[in-house]
Amino acid sequence: LGYENKPGNTMYTKVPTDSERKHADKVRADDKAVDKLSEPEKIDYYKNNPSASTAGKDISEKGLIQIQIDRHKATVEKYEKEAMEAYEKMQQAEEDGNDLAAEKYQDEEQAAQDRAAKFERMIDELEDKLSEME
Repeated sequence: LGYENKPGNTMYTKVPTDSERKHADKVRADDKAVDKLSEPEKIDYYKNNPSASTAGKDISEKGLIQIQIDRHKATVEKYEKEAMEAYEKMQQAEEDGNDLAAEKYQDEEQAAQDRAAKFERMIDELEDKLSEME
């Protein structure tokens, strides 16, 4: 038997449900609508929809870099918020006299700040690349 004819070939094949088919149809319709937009409109669309994929879309390299920069900025904001929350928890733990918890929250704050700094470096590199293109 060839691979196609083996009994196990279809045993685990997932058949999409109606809701999954409807969602896939909606995604395809959205993709067709985005294809009709001008480049600045496409860039705005992808900035506002971070989960949308730009793969296969007709967007200039500058536009793709700008989209990445905006997505990274959103990630930096998220990590800075996490760091602030950890700092507040650390302050509260210090007030309560719980040194172990304060140390844990201080480590969480530092980790979030490190992740934010990593994305800030990526933003700087992309902005440098963008300025070289101009």
